[in-house]
Amino acid sequence: MSELKAAIERIAKIGPAAAMREDEHALGFSPVRPGEVSWLSAEDWQNDIVISQRYREVRIVAIKAKKPGSGALRRLIAALADANLLPIIVEPMLEMPAILERWRWTGEVIGEGFNKQEIWRPSAKWLRSRKSKSKTGSGE
Repeated sequence: MSELKAAIERIAKIGPAAAMREDEHALGFSPVRPGEVSWLSAEDWQNDIVISQRYREVRIVAIKAKKPGSGALRRLIAALADANLLPIIVEPMLEMPAILERWRWTGEVIGEGFNKQEIWRPSAKWLRSRKSKSKTGSGE
């Protein structure tokens, strides 16, 4: 229980986005912000999102589009595919699991205890099919 209490106190002190970015850094990933890299549009995403990268893997941890329903996620995935990067969606919430199921991504639980997390990945074939597919897309 003290591990949970420490986590809550840390989040209260520095904020949830900063805590998640620190956690990503501790996992060996480098957090990126909208506009810092070619594949993450500042026009689509709020600045307090949490996305990180290590080599070809890009972890999509906490996102919120500036205009939900306008195709921001599709554009992000297409940009990652165009850059030959592998998207990994961490702990999908709200409507995201249903979207990932429709897209036939594969989910798995990794880690254990307090460090357990659900991650979702596309197949290589699916990702290739997304290259440059949705530059202006709408919807999810």
